[in-house]
This record gives sequence, structure tokens and C-alpha cells, in this order.
Amino acid sequence: MNINDIFTIEHSNNGLQLTPLKELNNKKFEKLISDYDLDIDKFYKVEGKLYPYCYIDGSALVEVYEMSNNGFEMFSMKDRISQIVTAHKECIKKKDFTRLFMIIDKPFRFEWYIKLFNEIPDNKKHKIFKSIYSTSEYGFNEINKEFIQEIFKNNVVDKDIFDGDEIITVYRGEASKSTPYNQAYSWTTDIEVAFWFADRFNSNGKVYIGKVKVDDILDCFQNNESEIIVFPENVFDIERFK
Repeated sequence: MNINDIFTIEHSNNGLQLTPLKELNNKKFEKLISDYDLDIDKFYKVEGKLYPYCYIDGSALVEVYEMSNNGFEMFSMKDRISQIVTAHKECIKKKDFTRLFMIIDKPFRFEWYIKLFNEIPDNKKHKIFKSIYSTSEYGFNEINKEFIQEIFKNNVVDKDIFDGDEIITVYRGEASKSTPYNQAYSWTTDIEVAFWFADRFNSNGKVYIGKVKVDDILDCFQNNESEIIVFPENVFDIERFK
């Protein structure tokens, strides 16, 4: 397994499979969970992650690395589960969505953002989305267009950063497992950033160049990635640069 595979496993749900632990009919597991007064219905066998088991209660996911007394004691599993689940439930009860989405596992943040969207105050929807987006590597392209339009409907892009240009040049770097450019929402105005994304993990990727009307930009991130978000169909004159 190479670093790209590990990175994808930890930051996405690609290949994730959850099997309820009770379906395994493993008496040792059942006794272990019963001895710790935990709910077997919330335990799962995991495929597609580095941890082999997990405990899920609502938005809380607790990684379980060993189904044994030694493992449970080593990781203080019962206390750990209680602390994590309590923190998630308190955030939801208090509607502290900013903190909630900091503690939800990265691969599940977009999923829970969609589930809780109507409960998030309108004046925080976009801000929380930006926070999730900036910390997530995968998942954005699974959101449908209508929902994305709802997220950005009240966002005002600061056009002054484009020095009055009506059309700007954008770049996209793609590694082997990146979303194809004709389906991607994320581009950058910095060609060096595009090359970095194309070549990270020694993937010898591709770089594309295109044009975007400033009026079509949904959002921009003035960070070290100089990123803009735009609907794929609004990027034109696309050519392979590398």
C-alpha cells in the first residue's frame, strides 16, 4: 500500500463497507461488548479503512482497533466512546454546528452537513460549508447541483481581487484518483498549485488550463491554494497543459 492509497483511505469513503458486528455471530465479541455494557447494534466490522472495527452513534464514529479485553483496556474504549458520543450530542443539542463539524470524522462531514442543513442557521450555512470544504479532500462532488446552489445563493464573491477582469485564467492539477476536470468544481488561479496537486504522491499527473467568467465564480479561497469554486460547465476553453 502506497502513501496515495493510505491518504485516500483516511480522507474518503471510497470502498467503505460496514457490516453490523452482530451479523458475524461472534460469541467472543458479543461477550466482550456485553461485559463493558455497550450496545452491539452500534458496532461494525469495517472494510476500506485502516481500523478494522468501529462504533457509530449518530454523527459520532469511534475507531476500534482490537476487539479484545486488552484492546478495550489499552484504549479506555468505554470512556472514549462515552466522551465522543456525549460531545457530539451536546453540540447538536446546543446547535453548536461550528464545533460539531470540527469533531466529525473528515470523510463524513459533507454527509452530515446535508443531513443537518435545515437545522443550521441561514447566516452560518455558508461559513460552515467553507470550513468543511477546506478540511475535506473528498465528498464535494457527491453533492448535487441544486444543493450547491442553495449553499451559495447568498454568497457575495469579492470581485476586487480579480483587478476588474471579467474573465480569468484557471488551472487544475489532477492525480490518478482526482475527479476529472470536466466534473470538477475546484480550480486554482496559481499554476504552481496545480502542478503540486498533479505531482503529489509522485503520481505524474495532469494539469489543465481554462477560462472562467468572474460572474460565474461561486466562491474563492484566498489561501495558499488560490482556489476558486465554479460549476464544471462554466469553465471553458480547456486545454491540457501538462
